[in-house]
Amino acid sequence: MIRIVIGSAQVSRDTISLTPEQSHYLFRVMRAKPGQKVEALVSGQMLYDCAVTQQPDLLLQVASHAVAVPISITLAQSLLKKDLFAQIIEKGTEAGISCFVPLVTERSIVREISAAKQQRWPAIAQEATEQCRQSRVPRIEKLSTLGRLAEFPAAVKLLLDPDGVNIMDWLAHSQPDVRDWLIAAGPEGGLSDQEISGLRSAGFTAVSLGPYIYRAENAGTVAAGILTSWAFSSLSSPGDHF
Repeated sequence: MIRIVIGSAQVSRDTISLTPEQSHYLFRVMRAKPGQKVEALVSGQMLYDCAVTQQPDLLLQVASHAVAVPISITLAQSLLKKDLFAQIIEKGTEAGISCFVPLVTERSIVREISAAKQQRWPAIAQEATEQCRQSRVPRIEKLSTLGRLAEFPAAVKLLLDPDGVNIMDWLAHSQPDVRDWLIAAGPEGGLSDQEISGLRSAGFTAVSLGPYIYRAENAGTVAAGILTSWAFSSLSSPGDHF
């Protein structure tokens, strides 16, 4: 089923108004027909079951449901070359990441974000949300540094490090009901020894993703996928069913 992300102001009592861009997407790109079912999501709040109408700027609201946001994964990722951060946002959204924090680190080659990227990245996050049927559009924070990560609230803070404990072993022996993680991931050349030591001192647990080395643009997404799968697994919290 097609899912679109809307703003709460677009919702009236029994209809949902569409922007020109949303109307174009539904009728020209997806070729939606009158009577076809469509889902309209207000990020992190409500999901509306709708039906396409004859009018290209309106959806008929059939039912609504409050959406659950059972886990929170923040990825603090060093900026990478070739705008690979855009790829991280797209794939990371599919893996369950709810917030992206771009970082400048010691070995970062890219050290600033252009105005064009600042405009494009939220659109990528929204499109990925619609495609993968997420219940919220991830936030994209302003450019930050490792030193500021201590300010980000999270139940557990993880550092991706090839020399860390295997993430599956860590999950099996840590608190199984954790649903709130902050992941720190370095640039192409990795974090420096000083940066790793500083994060460890700040309460980060170093975890590895197994015996192989992932590219910098893939490691955070792989870690998030593991955590999401774990959080929704019966192994993570006996008795819970998501």
